Amino acid sequence: MDATRLSPENIEQLVAILPTDIELDETRRLFMNKENSAKRPAEQLFIVVATVADSMPGGLSDLRTRLTLFGDYLVADEAAKQIHIATEAVQEAANKAINSKALAEALQRLLTVGNALNEGTHRGGAAGFKLASLQRLAATKSQESGLSVIDFSVRKKFENDIRSLNDLGPLLKAARKINLNELRREVRRLKTTANSLKDIDYSSSTISLAAAEETANRASAVLDIAAERAVAAAKFFGEDVPHGSDPDLNAIFGSLADFLDAFLAAHAKHIQKEEERAAAVEQIAEKREQRSRQRSKKKISVDDILKDSASKKRSLVNKKKSGISPSSPTSLSTTDTSTPASPSS
Repeated sequence: MDATRLSPENIEQLVAILPTDIELDETRRLFMNKENSAKRPAEQLFIVVATVADSMPGGLSDLRTRLTLFGDYLVADEAAKQIHIATEAVQEAANKAINSKALAEALQRLLTVGNALNEGTHRGGAAGFKLASLQRLAATKSQESGLSVIDFSVRKKFENDIRSLNDLGPLLKAARKINLNELRREVRRLKTTANSLKDIDYSSSTISLAAAEETANRASAVLDIAAERAVAAAKFFGEDVPHGSDPDLNAIFGSLADFLDAFLAAHAKHIQKEEERAAAVEQIAEKREQRSRQRSKKKISVDDILKDSASKKRSLVNKKKSGISPSSPTSLSTTDTSTPASPSS
């Protein structure tokens, strides 16, 4: 078998159309002699299959097993690659969630507000909470204000960078979709394929037993590391994980992702209200400033009028002191000192 000429899809299609033992017997009876020759493609395929099956110890069953193993071998690298991608997503989500100071602050705020609202009841004074009850706690509302615990939690300014929660959310959502049990089954399939290849002679093919074993072992190793980080994350957030079992990633990362969505939405709503309130205050202050400027302008106009009136009064007083009539044009009178003319004689 040549892996360079056969694709996984080719193998899958071939296994699906393999004839039954009865069909092979009929093929041998009709065509595997010199009198009759197969002319149709299906008949020719059945003759080839019958010829190959007859050369194997287990006949058709052996051929089917070999083809299936060869198909599994062809997809092993891609399967291992997908396992690596999934396990890296789990590790990154676990590490970022454990080390996120912003997430720790958000959860602590939730606990503090919840205890304050439940003070005096059997639910007050809690030291922590389970992730399963996270959404219920966050949605708990005050009977007086009608605001939820999460609404109160976002009011105070964050000490840590809340923007980091926007980066953490997608990681948690990606990790919640991963099922460790399914990855375990895929790793077992890779190991089964590698072990089964040992019992079959593939010396004349392009199959590498060493490569198959390495692929399976590498996938198993990275899965074990990811599972350990997932268990660490579960215990960090107070969840119990039975020994030897894999945690439910949706229960861990899904609960945290849903909480972050609600928390960030409440925070954005709070910020919007604060901005609207600040804008309203600024608008009021601007209107007051405008009225103040208008009053100042009116005051300046009155002062100018008063100053102008006072200036005119001073001008009249000065004119009176100078003997100038304020009601007539200014003129100077002269005395005629000339000698009157004597009458003619």
